[in-house]
Amino acid sequence: MKRKQPLIDEILDHPSDALSLLHLEDLTIFRCNKNFENYFSVSEKDAKGKTVYLLSGAEIPSKKREEIISRLRSVGIYKDCTVADLHQFLFHPVTIEGIHYALLRICNHQKDKVIEQYKRLIEKNVAGVFQGYLGGNIITCNLAFARMLGFESTEEAQKFNATKFYPTKTDRESFLKTLRERPVLLNFEIKLRKITG
Repeated sequence: MKRKQPLIDEILDHPSDALSLLHLEDLTIFRCNKNFENYFSVSEKDAKGKTVYLLSGAEIPSKKREEIISRLRSVGIYKDCTVADLHQFLFHPVTIEGIHYALLRICNHQKDKVIEQYKRLIEKNVAGVFQGYLGGNIITCNLAFARMLGFESTEEAQKFNATKFYPTKTDRESFLKTLRERPVLLNFEIKLRKITG
């Protein structure tokens, strides 16, 4: 019979989020997951009893600590973006086996900024860029790609299967063969046709 995972471990077991369980009375770290350890380059043992603010390079003022605890008890959530440009702390109250904790989720602003810059680069690019599945469904594309194929918007282009844009079935198969041989294609041109023919 499979042993059930303890609830705290189940809560902290997340594939990508940096999570920590804090003592609600003083916001010190009780438990954390591997992502949290990796994010701050600290072991759970070394993080215990410290605040996440201290791990970020600054101690939390007692007034702010009181504000966070008060908001968690009354509103049920607290978001703090004041610690440098790198972190956004999201606090949520949780009760596990009758004990009150604060669950802390850390969002990385730098990662969000990089993603936003990448999106802008693709969206504003004069070259047609698209991402799709092997079956032909378009996941995303930029406006240049949509307009090259005769669409007014990216949403309109995404409704069509990319197999319809190749002059012949052989052209599509040749492109996929090349893609399988070389997963990264730089300065690679393909012939496509407009939706109007």
